Amino acid sequence: GLRADMDALPMQEMSGKAWASAIDGKFHGCGHDGHTTTLLYAAEYLARKRHFNGTLHLIFQPAEELLYGGRVMLEDGLFDRFPCDHIFGLHNMPGQKLGKIGLRAGPMMASADTLHIEVNGVGGHGAVPEHTVDATLVACHITLALQSIVSRNITPFAPAVVTVGSIQAGHAPNIINEKVLMKLTVRTLNEAVREKVLQRVHDIATA
Repeated sequence: GLRADMDALPMQEMSGKAWASAIDGKFHGCGHDGHTTTLLYAAEYLARKRHFNGTLHLIFQPAEELLYGGRVMLEDGLFDRFPCDHIFGLHNMPGQKLGKIGLRAGPMMASADTLHIEVNGVGGHGAVPEHTVDATLVACHITLALQSIVSRNITPFAPAVVTVGSIQAGHAPNIINEKVLMKLTVRTLNEAVREKVLQRVHDIATA
């Protein structure tokens, strides 16, 4: 099996390249268009040359950014219908020299967990903060504290990333917000590290 992922990020592409996204607010910033192009070319090349024995399955996986496209394909019976002895995939890498392939022993790409933290406070007018519990301020403290997880809880020999990508809080400058929604991603290469980071996120958020 040869696998490539398809998806786009909800942002505007500003590259100006000839192959830039033609749809406003959609950007293949993680290389999905490159992955799809690579698999389409591999399909064309292998169909033309046929320098292989056996059966080749081409797997175009959707919803990669949402982290469930592959799981849904498995639940839908992908490998029952199209069994594979081996599967190959790749990820393009900016900065890698043209014509070079990067390999390493062990995991190459990190796991990805998407987390939502809802902060519940007591809202009110911005002029009387003493009568409120400012959910925005709490969310900011949580954000800063989350950045200490990797530097103070994880060995430097085990890569991990905690990124707060979205803090959604209110619309007016003079209102102290009652609720804030935080959205973050956690990336790890080791299951024990993953479990520790996720536990620390929970501990910090609830504390």
